[in-house]
Amino acid sequence: MVYGYSNPLNLSSLNYGFVKAMQAAWCRETCWEGCTDEYDAAENPAEGQCLVTTLAAWADNGFADYLQTVLVQADVHPPRPPVWHFNLHHSRLGLYEFDIDPTSQQFPRGSRYATVSRVSIASRQHHEIVYGSLFEPQAAASLERRLTLFLSRMENPGGYKINTSAADILARAEQYFDYVREWALREERPVKEAQHLYHPEQTPSVPAPAL
Repeated sequence: MVYGYSNPLNLSSLNYGFVKAMQAAWCRETCWEGCTDEYDAAENPAEGQCLVTTLAAWADNGFADYLQTVLVQADVHPPRPPVWHFNLHHSRLGLYEFDIDPTSQQFPRGSRYATVSRVSIASRQHHEIVYGSLFEPQAAASLERRLTLFLSRMENPGGYKINTSAADILARAEQYFDYVREWALREERPVKEAQHLYHPEQTPSVPAPAL
């Protein structure tokens, strides 16, 4: 799968108001902490914003899509190692399916294209990415702060309100990736306390892969 630097992937599948508000919400404080030192809102505002933006888009689409982990390999010289990334997979009744990536324009720096490959949910790499983003206690606390701020900034100055709290979105995400929590516990990793699910509507289920 290849797409252009300036063309976010399938943004037409998201509400236009959401897209405008997400762009207004991006800032250094909502960026993943691994990118904050180099974050430049003027040059690459989407950098490091994949998880908060993907979770917000997932909520705004009624939690009907699938959260997926991917690796992005930038076409740059000298070569750089691939980086992990989150986006959505949209599938309806087996009739059509495609990926939605609201922050794809952050890739690649210094090149026109990036190549994206899905990470198998049965792989250890997938488990490590999800654990280090959602379940490791310090990373989880950072994500909740950033997502809360992101949703607030979407409403003001963005002018678009998502009627689901950050806590509820994260509770659903933890439920969605519960097999990663169980894996981390078996590995005797520190795991954050489970969130309470405030709205018990069905979240798309993912069968637990065997490692």
